[in-house]
Formats: sequence, C-alpha cells, structure tokens
Amino acid sequence: MGVVSACSLVVDSSKDQCDSDAQCVAKGQGFASTVCTNHMCLPKKAPVGKCEGSLKVKGIMTLTGPTSEVGVPYALGIKDYFNEINANGGIKGAAQGNADGCKIEYEEKNDEYVPANAVGFWEAWAKDSSWKDVVQVMTWGSDTTIQLAPKATEHRKPTISASYSGILASPLPANAKANVPEVGSNFNESSLSQEFKSEGYPYSFFAGTDYSTSIRTAMFHAKSLGAKRVGFFYCFNAAYCRGPIPAGRSYARDPAININIGRDLETPLTSDEATYDSIVYDYFKKELDYKKTHPDYDPVDWIWVGNTQRTAAFIAKSAEKAYQALRTYNPPMAAQVQIMINVYGFDEGLYPQCRGACVGNVHGVLPFLAYGDRSRGSSEMQKVVDLHNKWRAAEGDGDAGAGINTKSAKYVQGYISAMMFRLAVERLVGEGKVVTAEALKNAYESFSPSGMNTSGLSAALTFSPQDHRPQSSVAIYKIDSDGNLVFEADRNIARQDEWRGW
Repeated sequence: MGVVSACSLVVDSSKDQCDSDAQCVAKGQGFASTVCTNHMCLPKKAPVGKCEGSLKVKGIMTLTGPTSEVGVPYALGIKDYFNEINANGGIKGAAQGNADGCKIEYEEKNDEYVPANAVGFWEAWAKDSSWKDVVQVMTWGSDTTIQLAPKATEHRKPTISASYSGILASPLPANAKANVPEVGSNFNESSLSQEFKSEGYPYSFFAGTDYSTSIRTAMFHAKSLGAKRVGFFYCFNAAYCRGPIPAGRSYARDPAININIGRDLETPLTSDEATYDSIVYDYFKKELDYKKTHPDYDPVDWIWVGNTQRTAAFIAKSAEKAYQALRTYNPPMAAQVQIMINVYGFDEGLYPQCRGACVGNVHGVLPFLAYGDRSRGSSEMQKVVDLHNKWRAAEGDGDAGAGINTKSAKYVQGYISAMMFRLAVERLVGEGKVVTAEALKNAYESFSPSGMNTSGLSAALTFSPQDHRPQSSVAIYKIDSDGNLVFEADRNIARQDEWRGW
C-alpha cells in the first residue's frame, strides 16, 4: 500500500463523486491510498497490523560547514537507523510475520549550514509531484529549522529536527513576558522586561530537552556545586547560541536559585584560537580589576558556553591559560573556572581538541546518554553501538570527514530521532491507520502522558497538541584524564507553562 499526502481529503459533491478508483486519480483526489467507496473518493483503510509499500522521508542535514563536526554524526545516526530498518524488511506490523513491511525511501541533502540552501531544497521538493507522498522531513539546526517551520505548517509536513529551540517547542502561538537581568560592561546589573513570541509550530518535533530548559538545569547544577557568579559565553549571531540566554539569566536570578550573574562575552564561531586567548584573558583580567576596587565582588567562577565543539574547546583552553597567567595577579584568580557546555559543544569529540584543559572542570549538559554508556542501565545502548559498527564498517567513515568522531552522543541523538519516526509509524500500523504526514503528526502527539519509550537512551518523550517540549531531563557528564565521558548527575526541572515558546 502506498502513502497519501498530509493534505485533508475534503468530500464535496462536485469534486469527489466517482464510479471507479481511476476517476478519483483523474480528479486529483486519489493518491495511491484513495479509492472510490460508495461513489465517493475516500482514503483506503489500512489492514490492522500491516505496513506495506514505502514511506517517503526527506532529510536536510549539515554535512559540511561550521557545524559539520556535530552535524555529520547526527545525520549518520538517522541514516544508519533507516538503513537497518530496510535491511530487515522495513517497518512491520504485528500481523505481517516474515513478510516485508514498509521500506523507508530516504533522500538527504546537505545545506552546508546555510538556511537559504535548506529553504531551496524544501521549495524544490514541494514543486515535485511526489511531494504529496512525503510523510516526514528530518532537519538539522535552529537557523534552518526556524525558517522551515512555517513551511512545515503550510504544507502540513511533520519535521523532526536537531534544533531544540524553545520557539519551536510550542505548537500553539505563545506570548510571554519576563524580566531578564543583564550585567553591562560597567559591571552594573539591570533588568529589562522582554517579550518572547512563538508563532506556534504544530508540525515541529524534536527529541532533546529544549535549550532553555537545559540552561535552566545547568544553573541549578552550578548552584548545587557552590557557584557564586555565572558568566555567559556564546556567539551572538546564531539563534542556537543566543536563544536560551534570557532563560539562563532569569532562572539564575530566580529566588529559588539566586546565583549572581556576570557579563556576557561574544565568542564567534569563526574566530581562531589566538583571538579566543585574547578575549578570554581580557574578560577574567577585568573581573579581577573590578574586584580590586570592589572587594565584596565575587568574580565569575562558572561560565555557560553556548557554542559548538570547536570553539567550546578554544574557550576551555583559553580559560586554563588565563588562570595560569592570572593566578599570581593582584588580586589573584583563585581557582580555575568551571565550564558548563551545551549539548552541541560537548561530546566524545571534545577531549581530543582540548585535552587536559577539559579534565575535571567541564560539565556537559546532554539530554541523552553518551555513546556507549551502559552504566545507566539502558537496554538500547548496545544496539546503538552495534548499529554504528555495522554500518560504518559497511560504508566506511570516509563520508564523515577528517577528524570527525562518529562514536559520539550526536550519533545517539540521530538514532533517537529516527526511533521517534519508527515508533509513531508502528502506532499507526497497530491501529489500522494509513501512514500519512497528518497521521504521523497526530501519532507523535498521542504519546502522552507516558511518552515514547527510548529504552533508557533518554527520558520518555512526551508531546501533546498544546506542548511539544519532549522532556525536561539532562544528564551531566565530565571528562576524565583518559578522555572518557563520566556521568556526574541527573538533573530535572518541571516544565512551566509560562516557559513554553521561549
């Protein structure tokens, strides 16, 4: 059985009357799964427990460009998962036995982390006659996905993205106001009322804890370990970097947490290591100079890093150099700064880039288990490792690019994104429903309140028609002297409705 488009099949007396299936096709109403029933063009009912035909899925990934170091392993996690499904006969229903199920026709494009490229791919697909049969689109980063989200709504195509932006997590329009503190270059703290809007993106889904919830849990973690003042280091020109900063600052100053905040530091994704050495040293020197004239001031002792891996490594190394240079300064830098790094700045590929500068003082905030981490009791992790080993041996890691580590948490993230799709398809098949884009969207939202079970790779993923924030848990990892990721703590904060959309 084929698939139908996500567009609603509207029954009216002028367009949908028929005497044969062929008439439905001729009228443009009959896609592969529409038949003439009682003289009306209506969707064919799927056999309960069977999935037949193919499922068309599109992917817009970043395989080259400034975020490819994390984009490639994520894309391979999806690709390998789909390959494995097809190699085993497709997605099957309970009634199919040894018969083949639905194979996945997956087409992947490389946007090079240029949103205009992604939009171009989408628009080209939408002009093709086969677009009506596409049931799912997989996407990558925030800048791209935020631009594609309105198109997903217009075309009624569900997306599963690697962007965990809070804006995308609200299926309904959201408008919130919050007082957001900020420390200026003069070290004075002020608070400004800011308005946060989400247009509402009912076809946008993702698997990870949204960025704003993640940074809030990071503030809680820092407080738990005695942080006195947190500074925020991030690139200013990318939505992914800057988006969660207001949530982090405002939560840090919440009476329940009450951590002092420090100045922001712009850390561009394109700058080199020498530039980082200079700006990070200058940042901490100014902290100490201010303390010299304000003895009661507690300098920044923790920082949030909102960048991707390459520049996160630069920050860690530059912070260590600053500490070595300023430990004998007057007043001295009392201790090496503790560094919290977001999901795309931290994984198994970080240690080779920063070595000892990342050991003991870096805390990675991950919504999923690290690659190969069986210590948390996941029954699925061995399958992740086996899948990687099988398909990377079959296809080679040459397509990953030089220096890119595919045995990483990003591969796990891609794996879970593909798993989401399979679980939703299986639910539809089990209910005897045709797998369409619209049906998939509704299926994702039906996994509530118990959620999608990822077999311990993450917390259960819950979506509803009102809220697409999938989870509110993170695992904090540190790096040991051998470069291994070592679990530190689970952190979870309850999702608040007033946080939805930002």
